[in-house]
Amino acid sequence: MFSLESKLPQIAENIKKRYQEMGKEVAVKNLIYYFDWDGDGTAGNEIAPENHPVSLETNNINVPMEGGSYEVKVNTIVPVYLERPSFSGDDIYDNTTPVLEIGIYETGSGNEPCINYTKELNNNILKVVVKAASFRKEQAVPIPLYDGMGNEVARLNLTQQANPNAEIIVPRLGSEGIRLVSEFMESLSEAIPLEAQINYRYTKIINRSSFCCSYQ
Repeated sequence: MFSLESKLPQIAENIKKRYQEMGKEVAVKNLIYYFDWDGDGTAGNEIAPENHPVSLETNNINVPMEGGSYEVKVNTIVPVYLERPSFSGDDIYDNTTPVLEIGIYETGSGNEPCINYTKELNNNILKVVVKAASFRKEQAVPIPLYDGMGNEVARLNLTQQANPNAEIIVPRLGSEGIRLVSEFMESLSEAIPLEAQINYRYTKIINRSSFCCSYQ
């Protein structure tokens, strides 16, 4: 579906060229408004008109460390969403490469606490409830809004004051981290006698062929 969207400018140019071949000059409107992208029976209602863009009553909210509840009006004449809409076949155009993560620390251990909040959107009112801060450094998080085509059309930025008395979370090594540290320490223990052997032979303090270390 969205592969067609990327071809619309080319289609518009082809229409103009075809009419030019017939000796006529024509203007082609934005074709994106003439397709029913989400299949609801109405063409073009997925995207805000250029003369009526989506906007928020406010784009930034500064939250105290105690948290709070906020409501922001969304000015729009088309439906907007808190999550990017997905359509059948979207995965065909997903070219993202999975990222391999190595779990050195226990799951969730040592992660920097972030703003803890909930969000909901009803009747073009965005409601955000922020809990008390659990971090010692000021944090910020964006809350994007999407149109029916999955385009980000607005964004509410939350910034919350830090809590100087928040608990300090000490990271703990997981099984993979313990294994890596153990291998490093083992290599280090083998390197020490090898370095000593090289030093002794270089300084001639010990010059016996029988002197060796366990490292092979």
